[in-house]
Amino acid sequence: MVKNPLSDKITNRVTRLSALCFVLFVIALVTSLVWNSSSSIKKFGFSFLTQNSWNTKFLELSRVHLKDNSLVLNFSVPLNDQNFTNLITLYHNDQPLAFSYINTNLSLSINTPNLVDGIYKIVISSNLVDKNNNKLAQNIEWSGNIVTEKQQIFSPQIIDLASNQKIEPNTDENYRHFSILPFIVGTLLSSLIALFIAFPVAIAIALLLTQYTSPKSRLMKLFTILIDLLAGIPSIIYGLWGLFFLVPRFGANLFTASLVLSIMIMPYAASLSREALFLVPDKLKQAGLALGASKFKVITKIILPYARSGIIAGILLTLGRALGETLAVTMVIGNRNQIPTSLFDPAQTIASLIANEYGEASGLKQSSLIEAGFVLIIITLLFSLLGRFIIRYASKSKNQ
Repeated sequence: MVKNPLSDKITNRVTRLSALCFVLFVIALVTSLVWNSSSSIKKFGFSFLTQNSWNTKFLELSRVHLKDNSLVLNFSVPLNDQNFTNLITLYHNDQPLAFSYINTNLSLSINTPNLVDGIYKIVISSNLVDKNNNKLAQNIEWSGNIVTEKQQIFSPQIIDLASNQKIEPNTDENYRHFSILPFIVGTLLSSLIALFIAFPVAIAIALLLTQYTSPKSRLMKLFTILIDLLAGIPSIIYGLWGLFFLVPRFGANLFTASLVLSIMIMPYAASLSREALFLVPDKLKQAGLALGASKFKVITKIILPYARSGIIAGILLTLGRALGETLAVTMVIGNRNQIPTSLFDPAQTIASLIANEYGEASGLKQSSLIEAGFVLIIITLLFSLLGRFIIRYASKSKNQ
């Protein structure tokens, strides 16, 4: 009987111990995320994934200030389009004033012919509603004194007309409803659009390097250096470039974020696709050419089908890179807590949400952000499982 040498025993135990440590780490990670998000899970349940809200349960007036000779009312959530002249009354020294208004998403600009010194009062009806038809919590009144400089509102007060009590902006997070449907949509849309933009270019680069150039050519060396350089640039540099070059041209929105993401993931996609195409045996290519097939036919009928599983694996790894990107996306996506209705609407991803709000979060909000991170892990895992299924299906099709 041949005994295993000591080195084999050590190697066997080290590998087993490493695998056990990895499993324990995964279990500890998932357990800690679930534990720290337990209060959010208990309070919101499945509505955390389905409700289109990350604000207070009711419409809330948060601030009033003066800008460009207009009184600007800031709300916690976007207002619905309404006839605000029937819902808001403006007074100057107890005399009603006519006004016009501009609804700008989270704020309402009230314009009068001329703002002069004196006490202004705004009375707002509780029938005012937001985009989700949530009403204002109560009939409220704001009053403030405008000075000659017209730079600031002094002594602002928001009063509940029913109780005649001063209202402070609600900071109790137990009254807030957190849910991440807008951020799930933003995460998936930005990543998939970026993948749609980046991968055709990446495949073209990979085909150029593997089928149309020699491995020892200068072009091959140049592209390899460029790919490695782009892959090594920190994401915040891409974000700064997008902020100063793309945002002034396209705005901070979903399209800009997807464009920055596509440029970021392109080197990874090109490198992985190139490695998959390198694995295609030369005998298959030479056989196709010997039978009279054109270069295009060899690529489309032999090379790409043979490398299909490797290319799909590259797509999934690239998608995982896009799903978790944080800083670059945060700087250019606009960070609006709403589901985008077009490519040029501001949006927000789960990663950018956590980056923006975790530093000041506590209590229920912190628990909700941790649950959002756990949901992002689940989304990434689902895409990974879907990719494994597609790769297995592609491998079976290739072998038949």
